[in-house]
Amino acid sequence: MSKREALYEEARRLYVIHGLSRLAIAGRLGVSARSLQTWSTDNLDGKGAWDEQKAKLVDGDEAFHAELMALGAVVARKIKDDMLNNTLDPKQVSALDRIVKVAINAWKYDQKNPKAAAPTSAADRQKAIGGQIREKLGLVRR
Repeated sequence: MSKREALYEEARRLYVIHGLSRLAIAGRLGVSARSLQTWSTDNLDGKGAWDEQKAKLVDGDEAFHAELMALGAVVARKIKDDMLNNTLDPKQVSALDRIVKVAINAWKYDQKNPKAAAPTSAADRQKAIGGQIREKLGLVRR
């Protein structure tokens, strides 16, 4: 992996997963804010624009579970490779174990606590939020 690719991936991770601003990432990684703007919309890794990735991660449990499973698959492949090369670190197995436990617990929680369907259109979301505000202010007739 080239230095640019490593910087791109780290910047993507900081933006999508950790929610840092482009300006904060620029300062941390020493990359210009303009480069980050370009990277965030170019879809260089084939995963979509960073804002789309962030929305999927934030908006959907399915995206969370898919990301968690993908992470588990990466760790499992690394463990397999290291086992074949006799370079296995027990910490890797422990990390995979933690990932699997989190995935199972998240799945169990979702099964016990299904989420209500969220309004899909902007107008529906605005109407729902307006209703919540009116209810909190005591303006709703009962």
